[in-house]
Amino acid sequence: MLKKLKEKIELKKAIRRIAIPHGRAFLPLDYLKSLDKDSRVQEIAYHISDYVLTKKDVENPILLNGYSQGMQMLWTTWHLQGEVNNGGFCQYFDNNTNLYSSKVLKEYYELTKDSFQLLRCDKIGNAFEEARLLFYSAETDCITQENLNNSWNRLDCVYFDNEEEFLRRRAEYVEMNLSEFTVN
Repeated sequence: MLKKLKEKIELKKAIRRIAIPHGRAFLPLDYLKSLDKDSRVQEIAYHISDYVLTKKDVENPILLNGYSQGMQMLWTTWHLQGEVNNGGFCQYFDNNTNLYSSKVLKEYYELTKDSFQLLRCDKIGNAFEEARLLFYSAETDCITQENLNNSWNRLDCVYFDNEEEFLRRRAEYVEMNLSEFTVN
């Protein structure tokens, strides 16, 4: 058991040496194929996250400019999934607003919207757009706290009611497009 753990740690170090110097967070195809299907999305997302979070470009760390559509989709949906599962759409927008400029966020939210369109997850995509409008209108409009909470809860429920289908479609996209996530 300890030997397998050491091998896995060494493999991850080797992957970092291969992928990061290329300037992008892509993984070797052989490594991705060696993972079971359920682990691939998670491993790619963790790898992107490690890269994005250590990137030196602090003004534009989340846009993944120059990355494949698949990499952008995986990153934006992974990020949204984590925030919504932790505290709902409100937390997602609030946390982002505290970290990034409005210009970066506008582009990032467009990437996120495009990601749900790519996956044909219209219900979550529409809930995302409605939540974005709600978040920014709540700052300027007179909305009662009760109405605001009801709206957030309704949108969160749309996400959770459709999350299983979304996760299935994302995993299928990764499986069908592995080359978008690899180092050549």
